[in-house]
Amino acid sequence: MPPAIDGMPWESTVKCTPETFLDYIADKLPHFKEVERDSDMRTGRRFNTFDLFNVNEEQTSKILKFLLDPNGAHGQGGRFLRLFIKRFIPDWEDFNCDVARMEKTDERIDVTISDGSYWLGIENKIFYAVDQPSQMGRYLSDLASKHHKTDYRIIYLSPIGDEPSNNSLSDADRLTYSGHYICGAWVFDAENRAKNATNSESVLGWLSDCQNECHAENVRLFIKQFSDYVRSRVTGNGGDVMPSQAIVNMSVTDVNHLEAALVIGESVAAIRQHVISRFLMHVRDQLISWASNRDGWEVIADWPGGNWIKDPFLRCIPILLRRSDWPRVVGVGIWAETCDLREIAIFIVAPRKADFLKERGPDDYGPVPRFLTDECIGEIRRQAGKEFDRRPTNWNPAGWSGLHDGRGGRISDWTDRGVLVRLHGEADALCCDIVAQIERVAGIMCGIDMASTE
Repeated sequence: MPPAIDGMPWESTVKCTPETFLDYIADKLPHFKEVERDSDMRTGRRFNTFDLFNVNEEQTSKILKFLLDPNGAHGQGGRFLRLFIKRFIPDWEDFNCDVARMEKTDERIDVTISDGSYWLGIENKIFYAVDQPSQMGRYLSDLASKHHKTDYRIIYLSPIGDEPSNNSLSDADRLTYSGHYICGAWVFDAENRAKNATNSESVLGWLSDCQNECHAENVRLFIKQFSDYVRSRVTGNGGDVMPSQAIVNMSVTDVNHLEAALVIGESVAAIRQHVISRFLMHVRDQLISWASNRDGWEVIADWPGGNWIKDPFLRCIPILLRRSDWPRVVGVGIWAETCDLREIAIFIVAPRKADFLKERGPDDYGPVPRFLTDECIGEIRRQAGKEFDRRPTNWNPAGWSGLHDGRGGRISDWTDRGVLVRLHGEADALCCDIVAQIERVAGIMCGIDMASTE
């Protein structure tokens, strides 16, 4: 546990808002704001090119392919590929990174590379894209048919090292291809490290190696910005709170400064999690209060896949308001639609049976005996679609909307420091706004006949 700071114990630092804590640090380090402004002017440290574009899974796969290609325009030859192999498959000591090249296979593996003897596939799931039926089993079979002399591997790259679903890799395939697939991670950290990962390395660790060994300044800057972007998207941590060198320079001049500098980095992550968990609990409690005054309504926040309130990283596990006689996964809820704390959304969940079974439904929600018919789902889309401004998905047939306050201001980006401050300081009012939106959609759902199920 970090030390107390001049009578301000650790417990109080994680219970205050980010704004309050940073004001406290600014008071302890008098030159902080001047240093921060000067650093922004000289370095543009908070600017990231990737924030200007809608970077999707396909584009991150292209970046991986670009960096891993020995013939890529980065000009570093096989250096980046060699660092990748060293981290993720260290027993491939004979892999020839200088002659390796990108390959195509019969399956649509995101990245495939071979030196003629070893075959490596990478399946990228940075944004939790849904596994297709038998996807990993098919990919492994495809790679197995390509290797002739030595070995093949496929790395399943999820945000924190999760395994592919049973729908993607069956128990039989796990036995058949044991030792040939790796559960890798884009990011590992102390809070979110997946226990089932088969490799303790991460893409962020590899990118750090690449940055350190890159000889081209423009490529090194590209890698740094990509690393910052990945960290922000996966963990919600947007980067350094203060210029690191300024922290060092000021902290060594005074013991109080040193104590403050040692605690600040860890404090901000803890504050973020505390604010988000507290706010989600507030939303749940208000929904429970609403449901308790009406017959037949219930709120579900605990699922087999986890509880979003207890673990803010479980962004696709919803808080769901529903009638108890509806199929178990049908209701109106709040979650992070894009698997990212930047887009918290309100939605109607009503998956078709086929989509539920193939998209981690049983893993996250448990067994569900009944599902709405296509006709009923179509009626939800017709009657409730006007409430949402984003396109429907397989699970959200009427679409979805990012969170807004009562005046129409966006509060859906929970990586933004200003939004976090509002979630803490205006929790009662903002929760009322969100619950009112959910209640309104629930009222529309009540006008739809939910008795038709399959």
